[in-house]
Amino acid sequence: MPDPTASPNGPVTADSLHGFDAFMRGVRKRLIAGREVYRDESFGADPTELLGEVCEELLDVCGWAYVTWCRVQALAQQVDEARRRMAAVAREEE
Repeated sequence: MPDPTASPNGPVTADSLHGFDAFMRGVRKRLIAGREVYRDESFGADPTELLGEVCEELLDVCGWAYVTWCRVQALAQQVDEARRRMAAVAREEE
């Protein structure tokens, strides 16, 4: 199994759970917001209805992941173009 703390460029962190507490604070914040909106009615909802909600949320996550991927690709292209320009300028200055 691959090391979850490693990347092609080296280790990301020595502790793969270093951000877990912040993640759980975010989850808690969302649960509190949901409680204020839905008054904890979700806990009594039909499980099939909840599965539908989860599926919709997963589609949203995938959609946002695609949007983020597109942005990262565009930024990577801009970085590559900037590096090419910088290399060209450096060659001209030699």
